[in-house]
Amino acid sequence: MEERLQQFIDSNLLDEVDTELDGAARFVQHQVVQLARDCLAKSVSKHISTSYFCELSDNLEQLLHDVSTLIIILILIRMTMFMVLSS
Repeated sequence: MEERLQQFIDSNLLDEVDTELDGAARFVQHQVVQLARDCLAKSVSKHISTSYFCELSDNLEQLLHDVSTLIIILILIRMTMFMVLSS
């Protein structure tokens, strides 16, 4: 498991010059990599437990909520900009 987590982390690091992802996608990718790093650290230190996985699940659920809110805000901003530029 630890090797696969490290491979996931290594393959999903954001480069500063990565321009293919927008801000929301970068935010999500960064947060998921941080959760993977935390999971790897817990595994290496032998602190993986049921309560840790419950906490991880809660964190992922909060991330989903935050991203949903962020996407709605971005859509509203883009719609407003379109309306301003159209008039």
